Amino acid sequence: MSTPYSLLLAFDPQPLHDAAKNWRGLAQAVQAATTQQRAKVHAPLLNSWKGNDAQAAFAFMENTEEQFGLVQSNAEGAAVVMDTIADRIYQAQTNLTNAVQRAQQAGLTVGDDGTIQQPPRTGMDHHDPDAEAAYQALDNTRGDIQGRINTALKDAQDASDQGAKALGDLHPDFLTQNTPYALDVASGNASNALAEINYTGAMPDGKDPQQNATWWKGLTPDQQQAYISLYPSAVGAMDGLPTVARDEANRLVLDRKIDEARYDTGIAYGSADAQARLNSLENIREKLDANSGNDEMHQVYLLGIDPDAHNGRAIVAAGNPDYAQNTAVFVPGMNTNLAGVPDQVNRMKQLQGVAEQEASPGDKTAVISWLGYEAPSDLAVTSTHNAEAGAADLRRFTQGIRVAQSPYECSHLTVMGHSYGTTVVGAAASADGGLHADDIIALASPGMDVDHASDLNIDPNHVWIGTARDDPAQEVDGALGAQPVYQDFGGSGSSSTPMGMTVTGATAVRAWRTRPGSSLASHLGRPRHRDHDEAAPPVGCHPLDRLPWSLHEQPVGQGCSAARQVEERRPGRGTADDRASGAGRRHPDHPWPRQGAVHPLRRSQRRDGAGRPLRPDVLRLQRRPARAASGGRSQGS
Repeated sequence: MSTPYSLLLAFDPQPLHDAAKNWRGLAQAVQAATTQQRAKVHAPLLNSWKGNDAQAAFAFMENTEEQFGLVQSNAEGAAVVMDTIADRIYQAQTNLTNAVQRAQQAGLTVGDDGTIQQPPRTGMDHHDPDAEAAYQALDNTRGDIQGRINTALKDAQDASDQGAKALGDLHPDFLTQNTPYALDVASGNASNALAEINYTGAMPDGKDPQQNATWWKGLTPDQQQAYISLYPSAVGAMDGLPTVARDEANRLVLDRKIDEARYDTGIAYGSADAQARLNSLENIREKLDANSGNDEMHQVYLLGIDPDAHNGRAIVAAGNPDYAQNTAVFVPGMNTNLAGVPDQVNRMKQLQGVAEQEASPGDKTAVISWLGYEAPSDLAVTSTHNAEAGAADLRRFTQGIRVAQSPYECSHLTVMGHSYGTTVVGAAASADGGLHADDIIALASPGMDVDHASDLNIDPNHVWIGTARDDPAQEVDGALGAQPVYQDFGGSGSSSTPMGMTVTGATAVRAWRTRPGSSLASHLGRPRHRDHDEAAPPVGCHPLDRLPWSLHEQPVGQGCSAARQVEERRPGRGTADDRASGAGRRHPDHPWPRQGAVHPLRRSQRRDGAGRPLRPDVLRLQRRPARAASGGRSQGS
């Protein structure tokens, strides 16, 4: 009759590992099928097929992808459980055999049930002090080894029981039953299964990007895929992890939230909020899928998603920042919510396209929209609370960008904010070492939660201020920090000489376009004038000219016809004086920021209602002039 002792001695872990390999192969197959369907089928059709038939087909495809998600979650869970239990029972077996060998070396005999028998004592031993001492020592050794054997047997039994219960938590019948919240329930069951075997103990808390990255690099590829499949919410939110891993994890989260929202919509039938939430999530997924067939630097990556937060939160990237020479992080402002994420994607792709045209040949660019905070709903807000609440998350995110990048790249990082987003940028940049950025851009800022540009932990010459002539954000003065449009705020606009701007910095402002209702809409929503009596020229046919807003210099009192010659810098070099003095270098070991054309700053003689002079050379958004008939770009007239 077999006993636990004999069964453990004879245990072979290979069949369990083989079964785990097969389950993992199934999970990888459906994950690859999902990727292929999105890139080769779904994305091309989304961009070309419209109508009722298309909608029905897309719904079928999405249902298929959700079924793939169910299979992936359960299969990956089964693989992890089997591998983990096999390893633990094998470790118990190793401990047992070591204990048995030690018993044999001590002259002790282990019975078939694992009990150690001690040799009988002779009558003479009682009268021999040395023999008595030896006997007691042997008895102590026997007790120690018996304890090791018992522990090994218990560990093996516990692992077997935990594995059986964990596998029982996985339900393969999701494919044949219409289960409400199926993706969420399957994820919960898989998490419960892993909790049964205490699988998550080594996962970091996610607060330190460097620690996150170190943990991730220490995992095998199979382990990494398991964490993505089984803990997508945790992995997707970890700054410092590779972009592709976070994107895959967050798409799983998005699929589950859509599945959840569909049932919520049915329960709350007629609820506008429930339907709006579902529409927002489906529109985000559609935007992601539509770009799935692009190359790595032109795909859209989902780096964060939390529809349960107030107004929703999402982080999307146009291009992979891990391999970009130029990276821009854009923080949107007031009235931004989950429903606006698809428009944010369009805007980021537009910024990326312009930056790529002006960057050095071969340089790659990634542009990220970071809605990782609770954006206030109107301009009347006069508190920095939301900005300060999101500041630490933004700092952690930009640090994570640096950590996750290829060791052969040190991307030029520009952080830009619009409206209240500049307040978030200011709050993040001014504390705990700042944002690790090379340039900071503030568009339509109501205040940056600081008194001076020098408080942003960056060279003030790399702080850029942009605003519309009649932007109401300028009227919010004091409550959110000093107004950047005033000369005494400092930054690049405080100098009377032309200032340099990085490729990503200049093109970010050049390509910026707002939606109706935003604080810049009054400036961008209708034809503007360069001066009060001079109409802006028509938009030309150059790809950059098709973008309606650009930076141009207008020296004080001389009009556009006196625009100074644009200074040129060699990409990545700066001027000779700059290189000699080290000006502009962010870190001793950081390469010189890549430079493109230096855009002089337009001058303004405006004063506020109290007669205080606004800064003389704040960046202004203007229409780009049409190209000359010869094919070159026209100069300001």
